[in-house]
Amino acid sequence: MDEKTWSRCYTGLIVVIVGLGCYLNTLNSDFVYDDSRAIQNNTDLRSTTPWVNLLYNDFWGTPLTHSGSHKSYRPLCVASFRLNYAINGLNPAGYHAINAVLHSIVCLLVVVLCYAMVLSHHASLIAGLLFATHPIHTEAVAGIVGRADIGACLFFIAALLSYMSACPYYDTRLENISEPKKTNWKWLLVSLLFSAASMLTKEQGITVLGVCVVFEFIAVSRINSQCFKASLRKAISGGLVPRVLCLIITSLCLLSLRFILMGNTTPDFSNSDNPAANSDSFQTRALTFLYLPAFNFWLLLCPRTLSFDWSMDAIPLVQSIFDWRNSLSIIFYSCLFALGISALRRVNLVLRNASTLSEHGLKDPKAHTTAVHKIKYNLGRILADKGNLKDAFEVYHDAVRTLPSHVEPHSLYNMVGEAYNKAGMPEQAEKWYKMSIQSKPDHVPAHLTLAKHYGKTNRVQEALNLFRRAQQLQPNDYSVWTHFGQFLYERRNIASAAEMFVKASYLKRDDFDIVFTAANYLREAGQKEKSREYFTKAARIDPQNPIAHMNLGAIHHVLGDYEQGEKSYLMALKLKPGDEMTQENLKKLRALKTKKSKKTK
Repeated sequence: MDEKTWSRCYTGLIVVIVGLGCYLNTLNSDFVYDDSRAIQNNTDLRSTTPWVNLLYNDFWGTPLTHSGSHKSYRPLCVASFRLNYAINGLNPAGYHAINAVLHSIVCLLVVVLCYAMVLSHHASLIAGLLFATHPIHTEAVAGIVGRADIGACLFFIAALLSYMSACPYYDTRLENISEPKKTNWKWLLVSLLFSAASMLTKEQGITVLGVCVVFEFIAVSRINSQCFKASLRKAISGGLVPRVLCLIITSLCLLSLRFILMGNTTPDFSNSDNPAANSDSFQTRALTFLYLPAFNFWLLLCPRTLSFDWSMDAIPLVQSIFDWRNSLSIIFYSCLFALGISALRRVNLVLRNASTLSEHGLKDPKAHTTAVHKIKYNLGRILADKGNLKDAFEVYHDAVRTLPSHVEPHSLYNMVGEAYNKAGMPEQAEKWYKMSIQSKPDHVPAHLTLAKHYGKTNRVQEALNLFRRAQQLQPNDYSVWTHFGQFLYERRNIASAAEMFVKASYLKRDDFDIVFTAANYLREAGQKEKSREYFTKAARIDPQNPIAHMNLGAIHHVLGDYEQGEKSYLMALKLKPGDEMTQENLKKLRALKTKKSKKTK
């Protein structure tokens, strides 16, 4: 398991432990409020009641078709209560324990979702910890009936993650990037099943299907508002229509099923349950419903006041347009609108604009397509260098798929291989390196990257052959000699490595790093006089570098030239006062110098 995977595992483990630890104190709590009706007095939990009754009764054990039914249809949540009851009866500790465990699992899924969305370790860790510890979750986790919210959230995130795996351009693995990936119908089916499970745990769970549609348009198909038709055509060719149709049809089927089970009647809430919906005034209903999202957002930012039940008059109705709370609604929706505009601008990347520009009327269409290809190539490289491999793979995938016929693919193939290498996928990296060489047999960078890849996998002879081939192809390319030298040095062939860097220094005489490395390798190879020559060159190239002067002083020191050694040490200390190593070396040199002078006397 590579370091990145371990890092993600540790992050998930930390968040799970924190999420679980926050609610261990609930194990000593009792049943409260709605727990009485949903658990203690619910006959659907008893073994004497057939399991099939859960499909026809509401959350409280009343038939859905009954006039007194609350119409809250949550059979999966009730089934979990029934399992709790079968294990430890009406002991509340068991119910609270399951809630805490489910909360920790949801916290883990939040981390997984963050990694899938942003690929940032720190962002995922912070988001996971915020979710695990946010006080607003107390209502769902500490109250046993809140399991409906926890379970619905669990299936909600699972459905979204499954949909990501089903989509063709949202798979970081992209094992065959040269061919457009198709919709993974198995994962899509899993996503739809999780969506149904979310709704059957709590009604709001069905909204995940709408979230998947939004995700499809923004993150998968990337519909571009500035080039709508072109981006839409591209999305349709990528399977947008069948995926969205599946989501819509599933939504309609689930809603129809729910409506049929309720006896084709809508829920009838009492005034105390939902006073805003039952208000006779349209103005009151509108203003209150506009205020509620702002109120809930404030709870997210500042959960100072919490409640086990927000029904009745817990939130007073907004009855007048002069109510001060309307200003909060205006501020909230204004910020939301501004955020949406900003997000739309970010979505319309330069890449999307460039890749969809029409070639009609251009004097040189080839120049246009070449420029577009270069944009994709460079953007992919930038993303890969920043570690954003998911987006890098997507850009590279698009670049390969739309590669103009007059553009040679070798450089792109090599960069795709480099990205796979960074992603810890050596087999795919090797495949793309070889494709690069096959497309252009004299492409030296691909020879070097494949040679280094062979070195990492202990295929030394194959690596040597490629390095030598690269030397034949580009004998005047200093990078060929430095890469080969580094390869030899890692295998402790110090003398040969030094020769490679000496040769590279002839080709790039003013490069401090190459000359300095040559000097170090020569010293390790025992060629001290030649090493001094190269340390002297390094100090001349970068006279303000204290490390160069310190090392030059050290080689003078070793060769017994104490006068020159002392001068170099003093220069190093002038450039970097207080350096302990240089001071220690100078102290030793002066001691030897004093000892030598005494002997001569």
